[in-house]
Amino acid sequence: MNSLEPGQTRIGHLIDGIADTPYQAAMLEIADGNVLLSVPYVPGERQFLATEEWFTNREPPPSLIFHDGEGAITLTGLRWRGHSMSQYSTGRIWVDAAIFELPKRLRPEFRFREVVSELDGLRAFAGFRSIEYERAIVDGRLRTVATIAAHEDVQWRYGGFSFRVRANAPWQLDSSGDFRAASDAVVGSSSSRRATLDAHITAQWPIRALLLLAYGRPLRWRAHRVRDDDFPRWMLAGPPREPQLTEALVRRTLKEFSEPAIDGNELPIFHLNDLGSQRLRRWMKLYSDPVFRRAIEPTVEVINGASKFLEPQILLTVLGLDAMGHYRDQSRRRNVRLHEQIERCVRASGIDLNAIGSPEGIARALSNVNNDLKHPDRPNRPDSQQLRLAADLSMLIMRSQVFDLLGLSARSRQYFAGGNEVYQLNESFRLNDIFINDDGHFVPRPGSNQGNQKPR
Repeated sequence: MNSLEPGQTRIGHLIDGIADTPYQAAMLEIADGNVLLSVPYVPGERQFLATEEWFTNREPPPSLIFHDGEGAITLTGLRWRGHSMSQYSTGRIWVDAAIFELPKRLRPEFRFREVVSELDGLRAFAGFRSIEYERAIVDGRLRTVATIAAHEDVQWRYGGFSFRVRANAPWQLDSSGDFRAASDAVVGSSSSRRATLDAHITAQWPIRALLLLAYGRPLRWRAHRVRDDDFPRWMLAGPPREPQLTEALVRRTLKEFSEPAIDGNELPIFHLNDLGSQRLRRWMKLYSDPVFRRAIEPTVEVINGASKFLEPQILLTVLGLDAMGHYRDQSRRRNVRLHEQIERCVRASGIDLNAIGSPEGIARALSNVNNDLKHPDRPNRPDSQQLRLAADLSMLIMRSQVFDLLGLSARSRQYFAGGNEVYQLNESFRLNDIFINDDGHFVPRPGSNQGNQKPR
C-alpha cells in the first residue's frame, strides 16, 4: 500500500524531471512531525553533481518524485534541512507536502481542484446517518442488511471556494470475508480556479475553529485527500482515467495525525443542522474580519491544548475577550478599558451568571486576574482555586459569543444556557463557596459561614 506512517522507512529513488539526470537514491520517513527526505551522495563524483549542488547552494528543487516498489510519491515545497560534509555525505530535506500519486508532469508548485479533510468531532457535529440496518429472522437465522447511502451534505460558498460537509461511509471487505463499514463525515473545499494545498487548508481552518468552540475540547486533523487532473488514475494499459481522491501528508497538520483521539463523551453545544449553509457562510465572513479572528484564534488554541498551565490559558482567553469586545463595539473605539470590553461579552453571552456575580463584577474579576498575572509589581496574585475558576469562566463566556453572532435559534441558546457546562461552572463556584462582588473580588458567598472574611 502506497503510504507513509510514523516509524516507517521507505528506500527508493528520486526523479527531478530533468533529462539525463541520473536517478538518486533516497530514504523517506516521518521525523519530528515532518516528512524528511535523506539523500546520500559523494561530493565531487560526476553522477552526484546535480545532487551536490542542491545542498551546496542550500536550494533543492521545488518538487521531486520519490519512487519505490510501493508506488510514487510527489514531494513539493522542499526546503534544505542540513547536510554532512565528508567523503560520503548525506543531505536532508524537509517536505511541505507529500501526495501519494504520480503526476502527469512535475511542476514547481501544484494546485488542486478539491481537498477533503477528516477532523475529530465532525461525525457527531454533522449527525449524518449514512448506514441503516434492517434485521429479520429468515429460516430460523438472523439476517442483517446494511444499506450504505452516504448522500447527506451541507454546501455553501465563500471566498472563492465551494465548501461541503458530507456524509462518508468507508467500507472494507478483507480476504477472510469480514466486512467493515463506518459512518463518518468529512469537510471538503473545491475551487474551479484551483488552489494550493495550503490555501485549501487555510480555507478550511474556520471550520476547525467553529468545531473547537462547539466542543470545548481538543480536536485533531486526521487526514487530507486531494483530487485534480494533474493526478489521474494511471491504468496498466490504456489512457489514464478521471482522478480520484488521493492521500496527502501536509507539514502544517502532520503532527496531529498520529496523536491519540481525546477520550470523552462530550457533545457539541450546537450542531450542523442548527447552522445550515447560510450561517456557515456567515461564520466564514465573520472569520475573515481580522478583529474577529484576533478574538477567536487564541481562544481555539487554548481549547486545543496550547498550554497545560492555567496562567497562559487565562491570558490568551482574556486576550480573546478583549478583542471580541472591541469587535462588538460598533464604533471600534480605542483605549477602552479591559473590563468594559469583557463586560460587553458577558452581557452578550445570554447566560444567567447571577449566582456567580453581576456582569460588571465578573468583567472586573477577569480583568483583575489578567492584570495580576501580567504585572509582577501588583501585590495580589490569584491562588490556584481562583485561577481554575477564572479560566473556566472566561472560556465559557468566550464560547457563548457564537450564538447571537450567528443568529442561532432561541431553542439552541436555551439548550446551552441550561446545559451541563453552565451547570458545572455554577456548581464549581457554589462548592468552593465563592462569589464575585461588584468590585471584581472573589469573596465568600452571601450567607455562608465565611461571610465575615475579607475579600480576596
